[in-house]
Amino acid sequence: MKTPYIGILMESPVQYHAPLFQFLAKDSRFRFKVMYMSQRGVKAFYNPQLKMTLKWDIPVLEGYDYVFLDNHSPITDDGGSFWTLLNLGVHKAIAQEKFDAVWVHGYGYATCWLALLACQATGTPLFLRGESEDFFPRATWKNQIRDLGLSVFLNRIAAALYIGSYNKEFYLNHHVPEERLFYVPYNVDNDWFNVQTPERLEFRTQIRAELGLDKNTVVFVMASKHRPDRYPMDVIQAFCQIPKELNAALLVLGDGVLRPELETYAQAHADGRRIYFPGLIPQSKYPGYLGTGDVLIHPSSETWGCAINEGISASLAVISSDQVLGWRDMVHPEVNGLIYPFHNVEALTQCIVSLAQQPEQVQQMRQASRKLSEEMDFSVCADGVADALERYSRANYN
Repeated sequence: MKTPYIGILMESPVQYHAPLFQFLAKDSRFRFKVMYMSQRGVKAFYNPQLKMTLKWDIPVLEGYDYVFLDNHSPITDDGGSFWTLLNLGVHKAIAQEKFDAVWVHGYGYATCWLALLACQATGTPLFLRGESEDFFPRATWKNQIRDLGLSVFLNRIAAALYIGSYNKEFYLNHHVPEERLFYVPYNVDNDWFNVQTPERLEFRTQIRAELGLDKNTVVFVMASKHRPDRYPMDVIQAFCQIPKELNAALLVLGDGVLRPELETYAQAHADGRRIYFPGLIPQSKYPGYLGTGDVLIHPSSETWGCAINEGISASLAVISSDQVLGWRDMVHPEVNGLIYPFHNVEALTQCIVSLAQQPEQVQQMRQASRKLSEEMDFSVCADGVADALERYSRANYN
């Protein structure tokens, strides 16, 4: 029996997806080729949100089949608009490869729509995966335009690979039949983020010693981009309000346009509370730094929350805003973390104090986080993809 062959259309190589593709490449139930629209990250690129040039320092192209499609867009490739990526060769690639299905990640670029047209022309089933939601309010006219485009796109997909509960509700709300939904969750490489190895445990002890923290200090970690839409100042302000006698510290990982403001506020208001800014950590060293902590704080408002994926994989308890839509899948209140109302600094302060006062509870939450991460690992994604192909690949789709 022929092994199903799937094409995967992605924006660019990133640290979240590469380990998944490396895992899927070992699955005998299907084979695939990733078609990248951009070389961003493999080649150094300027990130306008962080106002710095970035390049991955970990391998993101090893262990699986891929191709880079030429980008014909006249607009600078910064990922900022619909026309940023215009890969005219996607039709030829889909036609020549004779895929049994094409998995498109999102519909936010012109190339995604070209892929839709190519699939229609070649009779190739289209699978959609992304972070779509109906949670956040939009202007009426934006909703009307969005819904019109969505109706065109969603009516032509064979299957939706949903990443979590809010995403599943989105597809159901837009009349995608439930039998066409397959669970392919967002996740990270649990082996890579395992902080219980001897090397990682030694690194945890070393960093804590360098910072003057003992083994009983409850270390909170914020690991998000320092930009306005991630609300990092909420965390700094909340931590500056906790009782100074608590044996707690805050490790602020990352960088961005707000970093000087965050550091200035901390210097002015910490008043002896321990707040550290190690800066932007290379991906190769990131799990070690994350594992130095006990509790991840994620104050953002966003469609998923990959930082929480990393946190629970690294055995961190979690304090999350209720507008990080992945919280329902990754944070079980009072089991592996706490949820607070978005942008409510007082409520966030109470969460920090509560966990800082209960170090034994924090350790139990850390174990629960790791268990939860293992329950939504790459094997779950592989099963979802295989199930979708079994039902809706070219040979079975009608």
